[in-house]
Parts: sequence; C-alpha cells; structure tokens
Amino acid sequence: MARMTETQQNAFLRGRRYGILTTNGADGVPVPIPLWFEWDGRRARLFSAAGAAKLRRIAADPRVALLVPNNPDEAERWVLIKGRAAVVADDGMALARRLAARYWDLDDPAHAQTLRDWESEEWVVVEVDPESIESSPG
Repeated sequence: MARMTETQQNAFLRGRRYGILTTNGADGVPVPIPLWFEWDGRRARLFSAAGAAKLRRIAADPRVALLVPNNPDEAERWVLIKGRAAVVADDGMALARRLAARYWDLDDPAHAQTLRDWESEEWVVVEVDPESIESSPG
C-alpha cells in the first residue's frame, strides 16, 4: 500500500494537529505524551518547561518517536517520526507564543491569561531530528 508522498507528509505535519511524543522511561517503558509541535520540513520543534520529566528522559536516552494522527473529523491518516531529540539553546517562550496562536483562540480571555502566566516560567525548545518517517496511505 502506498504511503504519503513527502509533499503530503509535509502538508499533514504543518496542519493544526497534536503530536504524541514517546520517550523512553528509566524502567524501559515508553512514556507517550500529547503536545503541540511545529514542522519545518526537516525537523519537529516543541517547547517544554525547563524542569519537565520528558527532558530528563531525553537526556538519558535521546531516542524518541513522534506520532501525529489525523483529527477526529478526518479520514484515518498518520505520520510517525522516529529520531533523536535534543534540547537546543533557543527561546522556548517565543515558540510557545507561536504555537499558542496556532492552537488556541487567543481572543479567549482564559487562553490569553494562560499564555501571560507562562511568561514567568522557563521554557526550552526540543528539536526532533528524524532518522525515519513512516506514514499511512495518502
């Protein structure tokens, strides 16, 4: 069965959808978590609180998988990125703002307040560099 083309994968990954990042726990059990991300055609980027457990898991074992499924109102499709994650010296809050504008209605006072509250926290950027990309049929 044919998979999505690279152009289809890029379009799919640039859509407004959640990713599920799976890191490896110290006990060997995979730990999946849903999150926001952006795709630039070469790598996925996400932001994280500086003290998050996922960052400790990535430091111990940088191998990760990022599953991006379809939205509930779409035909079943998905992209799976397997690769290595790294924390990069970048402005995590800038990425958080950019993604909040993509995923939330910032005219909603509750969302706008949450974003303002985040300003007082330390955020980092995590980049996922693919070693392989799989997908469902396009």
